[in-house]
Amino acid sequence: MSVWVIGAVAPLREITTSTRPSTAVSRTCGENDTVNCRGRGAAGAADALSPPAATTAATAATISLFRTFIPDSPHSFGYAAMVDREKITLTGAQETMLATLYGRALDSRLPASILHDDEAARAVKRIDYDFRKTGIKRTSAVGVAVRAKTLDDWAAAFLARNQEATVLHLACGLDTRAQRLSPPASVRWVDVDFPEVIELRERLLPSPAGDYRMVRSSVTSDEWLQEIPADRPTVAVFEGLSMYLTKDDGKRLIQRITERFRGGELLFDCYGTLGVRLQKWVPAVRRTGASLHWGIDDPTELEAWHDGLKCRESRNSMELGLDQMSALGRLNMKMLAGIPGFRTIGQILRYEF
Repeated sequence: MSVWVIGAVAPLREITTSTRPSTAVSRTCGENDTVNCRGRGAAGAADALSPPAATTAATAATISLFRTFIPDSPHSFGYAAMVDREKITLTGAQETMLATLYGRALDSRLPASILHDDEAARAVKRIDYDFRKTGIKRTSAVGVAVRAKTLDDWAAAFLARNQEATVLHLACGLDTRAQRLSPPASVRWVDVDFPEVIELRERLLPSPAGDYRMVRSSVTSDEWLQEIPADRPTVAVFEGLSMYLTKDDGKRLIQRITERFRGGELLFDCYGTLGVRLQKWVPAVRRTGASLHWGIDDPTELEAWHDGLKCRESRNSMELGLDQMSALGRLNMKMLAGIPGFRTIGQILRYEF
């Protein structure tokens, strides 16, 4: 579960700059949806950054933004008795799900909480783990919550249009999306993750009501998907997954879903190629030994992977959650968004098929 945080960028002096212009494609991705699906040519995002003068200014803005972070101690949650706490043995990509869990827990304590994810706060109390390792602070928690809320809203809209549907919640980790959305009994909800993650989930989170099941499997495995009935519209939600897959694995996963089900949506977040290159500047990635592989700069590229697959919405990380930040934070983010590559450093995508 990747940490897709506002302001999680590297000092720009470490990036090779070039005066080469970027290529942007502004397009309408649907009959009623005018979106900004910015694409790039074969050159990597880092190769198209602005000249050194702009880079220097953005470096100062980034440092200033980092200084606006207000840490919130993990100990402020008030832990359960030691005998009740779960010892964490997960590593790598699986361990990063604790960062997003902690981000949602921190958000639940804010006066203007976005998710109100009280279950996440209760789970944090029961886990024996040094959450300072995640690097998540109040500002970055807003980024985590905004990403989750965007995917929640898209999923809820799909279920409102399709009263009888299947939800594939891939790489679910310790996410409480099923609890937050509370779908009707007519919805089939499937949480999928590795066996050890599902076992931890069973111990920490209450089971949602309705037609709910958990599948113990890697999402890239072929077997589990064949066990899901293909009898209704299907929405696949995968938060913090795509960047840990290789491009080939991501392509195959999307093709398997779109080929099996008669129609639906894909809702997921991604990093751009620049975000993947800067991965070691994200504490939760660096400190867990996880690795990011797949970056998406042009969402329309994926449309060629299946007939009828269309990008309907694309939102970038530089524009989400600004109203939750200080005036200085908003100014800094707008400066960074003007640098080619940074605008698509993180995106949330909605596809129809």
